[in-house]
Amino acid sequence: MNRLKSFYKYYSITSGLKTLKEGRIKWSSPYIFNDPFDNQCNILFDGNINDLNDVTSQILQEYLLGNKKHEYKFDSKISFIMQQLETVPKEYVPKIIGLAKQQNVYTEDMLNSYKNNFNNRFKELMRDSSIFCFSEDYDNILMWSHYAEEHTGIVINFKDYPPADSPIKLAKKVKYTDILPTFSIKDILYKNITIEQIHDAFTLTKAKCWEYEKEWRIVTSMRNPLDTFEIIPFDLHEVQNVYLGCRIQPEAENQVINIIKTKYPWAKIYKGHKSSTKFALEFSLLN
Repeated sequence: MNRLKSFYKYYSITSGLKTLKEGRIKWSSPYIFNDPFDNQCNILFDGNINDLNDVTSQILQEYLLGNKKHEYKFDSKISFIMQQLETVPKEYVPKIIGLAKQQNVYTEDMLNSYKNNFNNRFKELMRDSSIFCFSEDYDNILMWSHYAEEHTGIVINFKDYPPADSPIKLAKKVKYTDILPTFSIKDILYKNITIEQIHDAFTLTKAKCWEYEKEWRIVTSMRNPLDTFEIIPFDLHEVQNVYLGCRIQPEAENQVINIIKTKYPWAKIYKGHKSSTKFALEFSLLN
């Protein structure tokens, strides 16, 4: 898997100064994200009632014949059938299950109930998520406009710092698409895909209109599931560079420079300005 070891976080001047002064960063629950689609939609299922009956019958047969081990929690209806079949000689199991399959073990109502229950359990899992978002770029005009208070804020360049066992190394790239994450009922029930894989796909998928952000994310569990965000210290050596917006106020600029020189003397400071030949930002080294 492709991994980056250096990322950029856009801040308003107030949030940026607070982050640098305190040496702490804000991790957020997806339920307070500005995008109502981000981690906040139902899972879409690829499959119908026949798929549900097919895979349930297959798993039940393999379970009863002992041909394959499944960590599968049968619902009450399947558990009742299983209890009945456990007393049947194994050679008759496939035929009996085949006959039961023709009668459709599940109904459409049961399929809808399964989907709703799965979504409710998954949303509970998502509610406990704690996410920190980065970008690959420090010079994106839209990012400066949206997240750095119209170019008056700063961008902090965080890097992986091995001695501190930095979580940055765990960052994963966001994928952009016009279609919500969709999963096969057969794959879910037959354990061809795990809850962790579903969680990753959901957490790391955004609408294509956000593609300009070139976002990466670190995802972990919220220490207190009732919180919507948490403030976590970082190792000071994770700060590599700081970029000042082209509209930053002189007083704010001096505050940033003083903090960097005092608390992060190894970090470089760059000042942004508008290009004279194109729609772009350019940065000059200050120290």
